[in-house]
Amino acid sequence: MALFKLIIAALALGAQGFAPKSFPRTSTVVFQSFEEYMASLGMAAAPAAPPAAVAPPPAPAAPPAPAAPPAAPPAAAAPPAAAAPPAAAPPAERAPTGYYAAPSGSAVVLTQNQAKIVDAGMAYSGLMNVPDKWPREEWRAKGGKDLFKVAGWAAGWKPQKGMVGNVVHKWSIGGAGIDGSWNDQNNYLLEVDGNMVPVAAAGLELGPGL
Repeated sequence: MALFKLIIAALALGAQGFAPKSFPRTSTVVFQSFEEYMASLGMAAAPAAPPAAVAPPPAPAAPPAPAAPPAAPPAAAAPPAAAAPPAAAPPAERAPTGYYAAPSGSAVVLTQNQAKIVDAGMAYSGLMNVPDKWPREEWRAKGGKDLFKVAGWAAGWKPQKGMVGNVVHKWSIGGAGIDGSWNDQNNYLLEVDGNMVPVAAAGLELGPGL
């Protein structure tokens, strides 16, 4: 209130010619910072908070793993081995009279009216002692083992498995007279190496036509 009155009085004096030409000018102080201003007032400004730590930049991303190389193409299948040509069959040969077939020998082809002995035990060595069953006497004289040992097969000779002979006569089941069988199977008379061999059909491998 006192200040207000002082201002009013000054204005009045100015109006009467007593006012000073000018008021004294005061200097203007420009502070460079808030801290200088506070220091001019005798007050210390609160210390500024330290700047926040700057987070380090993120680590660079790891480079992508190199792509795996393409898989190797599958190996080509080996070509199949060429099949060995079948072994050529040994040439067949015509069975000679008295031929003895070895197990690993060449193939034997029986011709017409030939037969091969497959079981020598089926030969009738004693039939030569029954004269009325023989078509010819000269055949009977060479047809087995003579009880009196004056005829028969050659000395030291006997029919063997694998021998081939020519069929010169057949004794058939149900046949009449000299052609009839004396038992329940067919029987054949073979000429082998000049010897006459009566053999049951079960002991022979028969050629064509028999």
